[in-house]
Amino acid sequence: MKELTDYSLLYHNTFGMDVRTAHFVEYESVEELCAFLKQKNYELPLLHIGRGSNLLFSGDYQGTVLHSLIKGYEVVSETSDTVDVRVGAGEVWDDFVTYTVQKNLYGAVNLSLIPGEVGASAVQNIGAYGVEAKDLIVSVDTVCVSTGELRQFSNEECCYAYRKSIFKQELKGKYIVTHVTYRLSKVPVWHLDYGNIRTELDKASCPLTLDNLRRIIIRIREEKLPDTAQMGNAGSFTVHIYRYAFLSGRRRLRESSCRMDDRPLRMERKIVGTCRSTRPSGVGPCQSGGSYRKGNHGSCRSSCCFGKGKVWY
Repeated sequence: MKELTDYSLLYHNTFGMDVRTAHFVEYESVEELCAFLKQKNYELPLLHIGRGSNLLFSGDYQGTVLHSLIKGYEVVSETSDTVDVRVGAGEVWDDFVTYTVQKNLYGAVNLSLIPGEVGASAVQNIGAYGVEAKDLIVSVDTVCVSTGELRQFSNEECCYAYRKSIFKQELKGKYIVTHVTYRLSKVPVWHLDYGNIRTELDKASCPLTLDNLRRIIIRIREEKLPDTAQMGNAGSFTVHIYRYAFLSGRRRLRESSCRMDDRPLRMERKIVGTCRSTRPSGVGPCQSGGSYRKGNHGSCRSSCCFGKGKVWY
């Protein structure tokens, strides 16, 4: 286990923010994690991260950041049609997809090139091109933060919904994922009717194989999203977000329906009325209203221009 103080998080977030954390802990086994949590000798608040594709730090983190290095693939069950593979939460997600393709196992290929680690797939219920992690997950192994005790959640107990799980709702921050077990198919299972997958397959004039489908999905994603090593970004996602509006001197939480398209760092949102909140540093009020894009909203960074828990700029 590695424990560091005043540690830079530059390489632990996809926006490439060079911020520091007071305490950084990287563990390689469930035993190390349990021992660390049980001793309760760490600075609060506690933040567990993967590859940091859902983080945008506004400054140094005055607490403890945890990161998993639990690795490995283990076949735990097998039938004539399926294989259950238990994967360490610290594995890079796309490495796992590569593993399934190399083993000629069906189910995960549509999720190629999604940033992040295996543990996050079970928390976020990642998805793309007609497939979600919940379609594959059998169970999730965790450690309770408060007690250091082990607990396994079945797929049903995870309460999966669109980009949601119990780990983002009732149990947020209370459990740390250590392993995820996925059920993959030995027989061909294809999801080709989402987006332009079929069109690109036709253009490529290649046989339908896992290797070819993975290459096409990677090409589609790379055309829409920049490499995080070249341009910091959070990928693409579609969710309902919340915005704060300052009306009559009172701050009110209002839900706004928004659409984050597949282009990087670009959001379209319908806004009713006029945004009159004040920009930081007293730059002056933002007067834009109606439907806008980032491009015509200038450099406004007032709270109404941020999603709760996500920063769009």
